[in-house]
Amino acid sequence: GGAPPKVEEKIIYVNNTQSTEPRLEYSELPVIEVKRGRDVVASFKVTNTGGKFLNDCQLVPDENFEELFVNNQVEDFTLGQTKTYTFSLSIPKDFELGKHKLDVKVVCDETSLVVPLEVHVSEADFNFEIISTEKKDDKLFVKYRIEELLGRAQEILLSYALVDRDNIPLAEGSEKLKLKANEKSVRELVIDLPKNAIGIFQFNAKLESENDVQELSQRVVLPRGAGLTGLAISDDNKRALGILGAILLVLVFAFLTYRNFVKFKQSMNQPQAEFYSPRDYIPVDSGLQEGESDSSMSEEENEF
Repeated sequence: GGAPPKVEEKIIYVNNTQSTEPRLEYSELPVIEVKRGRDVVASFKVTNTGGKFLNDCQLVPDENFEELFVNNQVEDFTLGQTKTYTFSLSIPKDFELGKHKLDVKVVCDETSLVVPLEVHVSEADFNFEIISTEKKDDKLFVKYRIEELLGRAQEILLSYALVDRDNIPLAEGSEKLKLKANEKSVRELVIDLPKNAIGIFQFNAKLESENDVQELSQRVVLPRGAGLTGLAISDDNKRALGILGAILLVLVFAFLTYRNFVKFKQSMNQPQAEFYSPRDYIPVDSGLQEGESDSSMSEEENEF
């Protein structure tokens, strides 16, 4: 059969020493700065500095950021190869301010690496929420809530576009919003629509202040006639809907309990069925034939 083919194993030198073990190293770590209620995109590089091919390498964040972290990359590394991992973080409006440690683990089939990151969370300049959208004639009314958070007057540039599924704008424009210190108000944006505009669209909004940017999108359905086209569910609305749902569940349970109780009472008031039918009395046979006397019993009694 001949001699088996030779298998060459590449040797990588790390710090002037031979290494055939799997090994990863990170580089170009960012300092992630993000404001409350905003999303941020960041990236870092990973290099295979070991002596083995690495397979199915993916990112796993620590539990504090698990629900806020988005990355779907799965990478394979040849010897000496470097790749960039890009991820996004969505920071809630009530997230704790300050510096936070974020350990992201690069997990491969053969080895793993912990990448230490730092996230700086600061207060947003303002907050913008869409409440609802409604079509009336050839106009779209977008009701929104805006709040000033820095404690001083600001001017916000609002840019918007209503686009179709191919990202072609049906309507677009911009306007400046002047906010007083600590202002919290509900306003309305009026967008002119082309005649007979119907279908499913996406409303995209971008708000920019001196040091802050907020972007958001909402699906909008334009009906043939006038009508409500969308309702945004904010955190407050979610809590209210949750409370309403709990109240409805309690009411349904109480109704079912009451209905079963009424049925039980009705069944108790109905005439009871007779469980035993009347029977004739059946005499017990004494076991004596007609004409016989009880002399034997008397004799036994006399013996005693």
